[in-house]
Amino acid sequence: MRQNIMKHLVLIGLIALGLQASVQAGVSKGTWELGLAGSYSSLDAGGVDIDLTQANIKAGYFASDSIQISGMLTYLNADLDGDSLTATMLGSAIDYYFGSDANAIVYIGVGAYWVDVDLEGLGSGDDFAWDAHAGIKHFVADNVALDYRISYMVFDDLDLDGISFGIGLSFLF
Repeated sequence: MRQNIMKHLVLIGLIALGLQASVQAGVSKGTWELGLAGSYSSLDAGGVDIDLTQANIKAGYFASDSIQISGMLTYLNADLDGDSLTATMLGSAIDYYFGSDANAIVYIGVGAYWVDVDLEGLGSGDDFAWDAHAGIKHFVADNVALDYRISYMVFDDLDLDGISFGIGLSFLF
């Protein structure tokens, strides 16, 4: 299943790059971003693979042409042998953008999250998570971009870690 998701993300990215290669956009100091994204994660919990999906809302501000500070609200869902794991995550991130005046911009960053976890049948609790991520923001119009992202995530108390692949839509103003 992971290979199929990766193939689809690569195909979507290639199509988007081919369709909009002539857009000249970018970011600059003072730009705001509102983004919506979804992702698939394959995490490891003590040798057990856990597949989960996430939905994310992001608001960010470019403090300089290359540095963005953002806040995020994320909902995630996983199935653990018939039991449901859900979590709400509230976090912030800082990203560094390489080249801010292009139609496709590469970035790297880190994020930290407070996590409210609910495991069906076992109750709920709080956790802390962090990630290191990299991505490409590809502009399809002057103020609209597709955002492709890969993250390595770690949840402290849940003893979960793994890779997350995401795609989103960003509006910049």
